Amino acid sequence: MDVLYRQLAVQGFSEDLRSSLGWVLGELADNVATHATGPCYVMLTSRETDQKILVLTVGDIGVGIPRRIKSKAAYSGLSDMQALIWAFKSGVSSWDDEYERGKGLNDILGVAKGNLGNVRAESNGRAVRFDFKRGPHCCLVGSAGTQSDGTRYCIVLTDSEFAATTKREIDQMLDTFLEEL
Repeated sequence: MDVLYRQLAVQGFSEDLRSSLGWVLGELADNVATHATGPCYVMLTSRETDQKILVLTVGDIGVGIPRRIKSKAAYSGLSDMQALIWAFKSGVSSWDDEYERGKGLNDILGVAKGNLGNVRAESNGRAVRFDFKRGPHCCLVGSAGTQSDGTRYCIVLTDSEFAATTKREIDQMLDTFLEEL
């Protein structure tokens, strides 16, 4: 990460964006190591339009978010789309509560919102996108690009002044979206 941070600094990316990238990459790497049952991939690209942008793509060939989340009795009645969205809520995990898991995907949304970026998650044929440049109606659902097992994330971080977002704010946004779904 130190080498990557230095290279991004040379390219003119802000400390806020570099720190955000490190946080997101760490959270997704933890998820892949915890839940995937095989290989994964990570791609990082940068773009410069009117702003500097980093695009992080991570994927695995595990059982996928809906199946993993619904394996816990508390979430077994959710639809696959609901399970995919619920996974981003703070404290939601397929692990027993004693392990205090289920914070990382919520944090990723907080980072993306703080950078006016977006997150797309695809799993088991379902897709959800959170585009924080769209304002309060930032959540969209649809079909994934593939029906294959596993999970794929694409996170776009915009190099702008970071605005912190709490877990509670993200949970409230998700609750509102789930009610409208």
